[in-house]
Amino acid sequence: MAAIGFPASEKARHLSGWIWWTVLAVVTIGLILAGGKRSVVHNYIAAGDAWSTAAPLYNETGDGFIYLPHLAILFAPLAHVPTEVAEVIWRILALSLFASGVYRLCRVGERELGVELFLTTTLITLPLSWSAAQNGQATLPMAGLMMHAIADVWRQSWNRSALWLWLAVGIKPLAVVLLLLIAATKPKSRRPLIIGAFCFCLLPFLAQRTPYVWQQMCAIPHMLTTASGGGQTEYWAQLFGMLEVAGLSISPRWQFLTRVGAALATLGAVVVAERRLSKGTSALVLYALAATYIMLFSPRTENNTYAMVAPAIALFFALEADFRRRFAVASSLLAIAAGTVCSFEIGRLFTPREQSIWLAPVMAVCFAVYLARQSFSRTLPQSSPNSWCDEVKNMSPFGAHQSADKQTADKQTADKQTADKQTADKQTTDKQRVPNSLAKRSAA
Repeated sequence: MAAIGFPASEKARHLSGWIWWTVLAVVTIGLILAGGKRSVVHNYIAAGDAWSTAAPLYNETGDGFIYLPHLAILFAPLAHVPTEVAEVIWRILALSLFASGVYRLCRVGERELGVELFLTTTLITLPLSWSAAQNGQATLPMAGLMMHAIADVWRQSWNRSALWLWLAVGIKPLAVVLLLLIAATKPKSRRPLIIGAFCFCLLPFLAQRTPYVWQQMCAIPHMLTTASGGGQTEYWAQLFGMLEVAGLSISPRWQFLTRVGAALATLGAVVVAERRLSKGTSALVLYALAATYIMLFSPRTENNTYAMVAPAIALFFALEADFRRRFAVASSLLAIAAGTVCSFEIGRLFTPREQSIWLAPVMAVCFAVYLARQSFSRTLPQSSPNSWCDEVKNMSPFGAHQSADKQTADKQTADKQTADKQTADKQTTDKQRVPNSLAKRSAA
């Protein structure tokens, strides 16, 4: 991407990316301090206050606070500070987790591909994450923790990946999709995840009286059922909401069966990707598939929830544009990102306002098709990390130079080893000649 005016230095590009994230944080906080009312954080604050006073967390309508008690525990201290302060602290935490997660996910690709990805990913992700940041939704910190987990799965740091995954589930239960995919495909992750599950269930009982905690735990299934039912009576930016706008009403039973079938297909795609692709590339595919499944099949997906799939779209755009040089495919991914960020604005040109949710899931379906093709494609980097790195480096302007340097270094090493071997053979031959000459003299 340096050819179109971006800073060529990797450190400069990383710094540019962090500057853009800082600008987003400053603008978001500025709007809050200026009296902006566009926020859902009041639901979290109310839950924190309810937890502190042992009041019920959930109502009977399936709206308001529809998360696990762990998020209420997190907001319990913030319920005792001014609302503006709580809003600012939450935005800083959410954006820090999301931006650092994007950075670490990019580093997975950078260390395998040999070039910088953070700036490009940031520039595509920012527009998609703006609305979620302004609302203060839990999607951003959840997605950030999921990306941290993927980075540590790639590093085979199983304990830390389990920590990130359970924290993500505590903030928003949808992260359980990635947790289950990792547990199913990474045997070494299962023990830390099981230990994490025990600690996860124990934590609420350490933060409040046991009878109250037990009462809230028993109310969770009803809350989830009621909240999911709202996804069947309203228009949400997921697959079945898109079909509803098109006039195709899917019964709850068939929605459930479709979700199960899609979950099995997603698991199969992850398994195939791990067998056919390199470790880093399969990690990126794992996050992308999990995020796309959540977007399409969560009952209450909103347009701004698509912020969590933005880093995946951006990373594969960079792969197509910078490494594979397939600019038509890269343009299609850019169109998917643009269609997602403008989903509501474009949708309301063709449908009533309440139905202007259909374009984002259409884009998600297109991205899912792309990911499926990449998982089964023979043209992507194969399962040998060395051959993948060599192939990608040879395809990039940085890689040609690095490949030439590596070939020169390998030749010098081989020449040195050959010379050392010849010297050692000569010394061995000389040592053998001395005893032979002494033996001949003794015989004479």
